[in-house]
Amino acid sequence: RKKWWGIIIGLGLVGALGAIFFAQHFLARTLESEKTRNRIAARIGRVIDGEVGVLPITAHGFSVSSFGLVGMAAPPRALTEARATRVSARFDLMELWRGKLRVDRLPVAHAQAAFSPAAARLLDRTEFPSPPLIPAATEATLMSVDIRHVAIGRTDLFFADPAKDGGAFRGVETHFYPKGE
Repeated sequence: RKKWWGIIIGLGLVGALGAIFFAQHFLARTLESEKTRNRIAARIGRVIDGEVGVLPITAHGFSVSSFGLVGMAAPPRALTEARATRVSARFDLMELWRGKLRVDRLPVAHAQAAFSPAAARLLDRTEFPSPPLIPAATEATLMSVDIRHVAIGRTDLFFADPAKDGGAFRGVETHFYPKGE
């Protein structure tokens, strides 16, 4: 009798582990799809009120990364263009089941942002490949996104016309702690 209970418990554990590995594999393939990448770009586009392109996503379990993304906002938004390279995140599976994508830390290797068309001419586009831009989503998504900490190793910000009346910050390490979106 104990032998049968041991076999049943053992099979249950093997089945549970198999289900976890299958879920991770299925989730990773879903996150790497072009459809998911376009949805992410459209969602970011809704936040910045512009078009966004995301380079292919690589997923390993509950960690995802992309070589980069590009966002172009339309006037009257202050942001004209933003670029980021080597973006990665790890998300919490339990929060995902609750309909929330929670990312405790979102590291970015290098980001550039321009806050005027004149400032956008100073962006170094050679380091940041340009993926196809996706229009902003028009409908709200059912899943909420909660990013707790954005850590950017090197940030370049350009505003107004840096050659005349504007300015720039180059090579600055920045940390953001977003509230809400």
